[in-house]
Amino acid sequence: MKINNIEQKISRALIFPRYSIASKGKIPQKHLSNNDPVLLDTSLGSQNAGDYIIMHFAERQLSMIWPRGDFNRIATHVPTRGVNASFSNDLKILCGTNAISANADKLRTRIHWIDLPSNPSIYAKSILTLAVGMRDMAEGEGISSKTASVLRYLLTDEYLHSVRDSNTERALRSIGIENVINTACVTMWDLTPEFCASIPINKATDVLTTITDYGFDSVNDGYMLRTLKKHYRNVYLWVQGSEDLAKLHSMPESDGIVPVQGGFAGLEQFVKEHRDIDYFGTRLHCGIYCLNHKIRSMIVTIDNRAADIQRDTDIPTVDRSNLKRDMARLIEQSRSTNINIPAENIQRWKEQFRK
Repeated sequence: MKINNIEQKISRALIFPRYSIASKGKIPQKHLSNNDPVLLDTSLGSQNAGDYIIMHFAERQLSMIWPRGDFNRIATHVPTRGVNASFSNDLKILCGTNAISANADKLRTRIHWIDLPSNPSIYAKSILTLAVGMRDMAEGEGISSKTASVLRYLLTDEYLHSVRDSNTERALRSIGIENVINTACVTMWDLTPEFCASIPINKATDVLTTITDYGFDSVNDGYMLRTLKKHYRNVYLWVQGSEDLAKLHSMPESDGIVPVQGGFAGLEQFVKEHRDIDYFGTRLHCGIYCLNHKIRSMIVTIDNRAADIQRDTDIPTVDRSNLKRDMARLIEQSRSTNINIPAENIQRWKEQFRK
């Protein structure tokens, strides 16, 4: 079977399922067990190492609630047919990432974090979001009616959902999902004012950067790399996506830039070995990882994700279109890191499991 036919089959099963979500409204009522929640793991099978960063921090926070950390897992990026029916009444936590689409009935933006079970009710009213965000929200448009039906079928009513930004919160509330709070991204939950005060304010000697394969801009990305080479002794580039290295090698500015490979483990090792370093690049979660390791950082926004989070939290960002105007100043001037995480909402999300 051709891949496009497979995608159509999956999309029909998830978005236009036989159980007629919208028309019949028969949603199985469940009392969920949260003793050992199932994780919808966004890193398993992923080609993007940023998903490993998200899961790293998600598991750090979840292990504080469930210290045993003995989680069953369902992969979200690869087909996992034959999900055990015994999971039906277990709480399933969807961990981070840009998982919700405003219009999932389009093939390219289908709800990809559900597999193709023989009995879709396994997932009904049992999924809880942890710092999930939304993509494909065009200006002035809301969530499509078919997508809204699927989300109302899948998302639990028993617990508060955590989303990463106020835009996602408003979108879910607009379709009747009221049990939702903005907690910012789970990768940011330890970036308290006290912690941020320990992040250096002055330029380091070397810099770690990133580019984004699916959001590549040879002109502006080239300018970013040239400017980094001008202002820092050594420029390193972490390879987060599967095509990042190829994009780097396609650029004349790649000369002299040292790739950091090895996925998330490679980033961990690099940060351990380099202390006098800044971060300045387009990858959101690499920047947040660096902030968590007391590295002065600037995230270059290329889509809604970092921009949405910045509006709520003041995470340090600069729009890529403004690099020529602002980049040199942001590198050379002293600047403190002042992030405002929604601490009360974070605590509220955690406390609901301790009742």
